[in-house]
Amino acid sequence: MILTAELRPDALIGLHRFWFRVTFFLGAVLIPVILGAIYFFVVTPIGLLRRVLGRRALDLRFKAEANSYWQTRLPSARKSDYERQF
Repeated sequence: MILTAELRPDALIGLHRFWFRVTFFLGAVLIPVILGAIYFFVVTPIGLLRRVLGRRALDLRFKAEANSYWQTRLPSARKSDYERQF
């Protein structure tokens, strides 16, 4: 095949077109299948496990007794904190 490609590259145009169609199909079909499988077999169980354990990344629960949802923060950085860091 290498010799044919060197001597008569136009003879392999059919193989080239066939291969591009096959790989386009593989990319169009397999990538969504693989990503869907990763989502359903990795991300979904992690989310369900976190829900069962009661862990939440964001505390979005409604608190009727709370006066405010404000969270106190540490004082903001001063300009001198960024000078001569190392």
